[in-house]
This record gives sequence, structure tokens and C-alpha cells, in this order.
Amino acid sequence: MVFKKQLKDNSRKYMEIFEATGAENGKLQGRMLYRFVISETERDGRGRVVKVHGSHKRAGSISPELYNRLRDNGAPETELRRLFPNANEKEAQNPS
Repeated sequence: MVFKKQLKDNSRKYMEIFEATGAENGKLQGRMLYRFVISETERDGRGRVVKVHGSHKRAGSISPELYNRLRDNGAPETELRRLFPNANEKEAQNPS
């Protein structure tokens, strides 16, 4: 799941990338994968926001099930390792 937001400078950013893994007691369960972190906000002479600076930061790793699904559907292993270096490769390669 991706969550997009219009920021004060009118730009739109993907604020969170979340892997939903199920639901429990009516609440969505999952892992936060990436989050947009604002580092600076530029303002004009009147105090209005003119530019929001930031970057996407890794917040967690994908589940072994998603790792396998992406790999089995053609995602290159090198890209998976680059994007998700903390993915449990042993579990991902040998799911139980």
C-alpha cells in the first residue's frame, strides 16, 4: 500500500510504503517499508511554505512471502537485495 499526500508547497509525495500482511480483530497488520522524512521547509518572506525537502528512508524489510512473490514474478535478485538488504534471505529462499 502507498500513501500519497499533498504537502504545504503543493507537491505530492509518497509518504509511506506499507506491506499489508493481514488483519487481526479488524485492524490492518503489516510492515512499514519506506517513509518520506522531511528534512527542511523553505519559506518566503511572508512565511509561506515554498519548498519541502526530504527523502525516502527505509523503515523496515519485506516479509519472506513478498520477497518470494516478487522474485518468482521476475524481480531481479540484485534489485531485491538493493531495495531490501535486511530481508531474511534464508527464509525467503526456503519458505516453510
